[in-house]
Amino acid sequence: MRSPLQFKAMFQSLAILLFVPSFLSAQYCTPTSNCTFGDGVVEFGLGPFYNASACGSDQGVAGYSDWTALTGLDLGQGVSYDGQFRSDFANQYYSIWIDSDNSDSFESSELVLTDLAVGTTLVYASITIPASIPLGSYRMRVQSAYAENSSPDPCYMPFYGETEDYTLNVIEPPSCIHVSGISLNALSATTATISWTDAGTGSAWDIEYGPSGFTPTGMPSPGFDDITNPAFIDGLSPVSNYDVYIRADCGMDNVSDVSSWTSPFSFITACGAVIPSYYNNYADGLGACWELFGLGTLADGPQDGGFTNWFNSGFANFPNIYEGSQGITMYGVNNNQWMVSPDFDLSSNGPFQVEFDMAITAAYTQNAITLGSDDEVHFLISADFGATWNTIQYWDSSIEANPTGGHFVHSLDFYDGLIVRFAYFTTTGTVNNGFQFDYQVFLDNFRVQDEGSPLVVSVDMIIEPDCFFFGNPLADILISVSGGMTPYSFMWTGGSMNEDLVDAEAGIYTLEVTDGSGSTYTSDPIDVPGTPVLTVSAIVTNESFNNWNDGSIDITEVFGGQPPYTYSWNNAATTQDITNLINALWCVDITDNNGCTTDTCFTVEQGAPSSINEFAQEIGLRVFPNPSLDGIVYVQAEMTNNEKWELQVLDPQGRVIAQQNVFSSPVLKTQVDLTEEASGLYMVRLIRTSDGGSASTLIRR
Repeated sequence: MRSPLQFKAMFQSLAILLFVPSFLSAQYCTPTSNCTFGDGVVEFGLGPFYNASACGSDQGVAGYSDWTALTGLDLGQGVSYDGQFRSDFANQYYSIWIDSDNSDSFESSELVLTDLAVGTTLVYASITIPASIPLGSYRMRVQSAYAENSSPDPCYMPFYGETEDYTLNVIEPPSCIHVSGISLNALSATTATISWTDAGTGSAWDIEYGPSGFTPTGMPSPGFDDITNPAFIDGLSPVSNYDVYIRADCGMDNVSDVSSWTSPFSFITACGAVIPSYYNNYADGLGACWELFGLGTLADGPQDGGFTNWFNSGFANFPNIYEGSQGITMYGVNNNQWMVSPDFDLSSNGPFQVEFDMAITAAYTQNAITLGSDDEVHFLISADFGATWNTIQYWDSSIEANPTGGHFVHSLDFYDGLIVRFAYFTTTGTVNNGFQFDYQVFLDNFRVQDEGSPLVVSVDMIIEPDCFFFGNPLADILISVSGGMTPYSFMWTGGSMNEDLVDAEAGIYTLEVTDGSGSTYTSDPIDVPGTPVLTVSAIVTNESFNNWNDGSIDITEVFGGQPPYTYSWNNAATTQDITNLINALWCVDITDNNGCTTDTCFTVEQGAPSSINEFAQEIGLRVFPNPSLDGIVYVQAEMTNNEKWELQVLDPQGRVIAQQNVFSSPVLKTQVDLTEEASGLYMVRLIRTSDGGSASTLIRR
């Protein structure tokens, strides 16, 4: 599947040959562009005004939005306001014009924002309404262009971007000036310190804040009426989004002399230290407060930047499982990858232990691998907020990890009372060992819990094969173990001593797990059902009379599998039932919604006369070779009398494609040529001219 960037590259190469037109909307030009990949103006705020929008096509012009009917963009003459901007695609450049002479066009002298770089997170910039603009209403144009400046021409857009028009009302500068320059001075998991700039005479300000997207009341939040600058907000929740609105309250009474509220200033609180117990099975992806880094040696620690290719995956490349753990593919040289946990506060309760499941496989397989000469995998801990790291356990070329996974438990007694964080570090080192040493690491079931927690065994998943035809299916039972004391030993019904039971036939299984202290856990019975075999029930109607071709097969029900079902008959029909059938063997392939297939055949018997059954015993009809690779078929029959016959060949649709008169004397020998016919199932039929009796057989071309 192409990524948006791949599509963009393709379309931009075409756009070189295309003229991107500009249409006229009343007097103003309306440039067209493509914003379907997320380019353009998704969020725009200026002072008290805010608008969130999707890709527009107003007036039939792609990439143009007419917001001139919106109200609220009332800004003071000569006053500076905070603008906020966001797109849904990176590498955008924003420009803003004000048609200050109402000439129905925009000149370069009317730019108030020039080529501001904007991405997928909010960007703030100060914009001043020129003091020279007379009071009144004006057209304001906000334009975003992908990967190039938007300012040169307000009537031209590159292939990707968007144009939005608004109505600006320039008003008298208020006596209580709107604040600007809002910034986040400090942030923790539960607190935020916010400051701003006041260009007027305000000495007291109001704040209203709440969860991101809340509806403001227009009144200060409790405790935030007539406050000073900067403001300290506490009692917040970790890893939560908040919106903040600020106004100057020059009259200090919320009524007589106040500025307009700012548009929302947004922030997200930091991750707080987690107090165990904690469990992450990666069922919903990486999880809150985990971080990924694609740079940094073991000595330097994780560094910002670089490319990271951790991904949501199935554990240890088990078939048909594509999520529920974290995985990474390691290849090349100087490839250093980090996955870092949240902080954990070990100061209360305790002592604690950390546990996780890990598998290392040859890339894209379930096979074991010996790591390259300087390839390494480390599990680390830091007690100084990531400044330094200590290895708890590691794997290198001298240590082969279990490709189906193992469970690892480590005591945290040494770190009791501290705040710690953990990390997984994988590297390909500096030596190019070749692609045969590419490897994958899989991580699951990360826990920090009390040391000596009871031994617990969970059945994570029973993996059944997609399809099978007949016989016993093979399944996999995946388990996870926590608590107790390592090492663990396993004993399954049937004698397997592996942690996970692979290639299990349908049946009832139990698992006994023994930990390092001798404690034993015996699971409840685990039922491994067989995937239902597709079976078919049908009503077959034979021919009424010989050669009437009025037989039929009515499939009344398909059992097992997942509907809906599709049908493919040996006469090329794709309906559930088939009619107008001759006496023959009719076969159908039935496929369910999962792609599981079964085939079954039905015989439509020949109709009257009654002497046919006696005749069928008399004649010995043979065709050979069957199947025929070259299309030449020999027909032979032995009769007791010299008689005249008609030999017919019928195609899969029941049509006669060849016929000839033959005589038995008393042995009939002849040849049928199918070299010009397509591969498939054909019927050879002998009809006795004296009474219509016939015999037939099938030949595969």
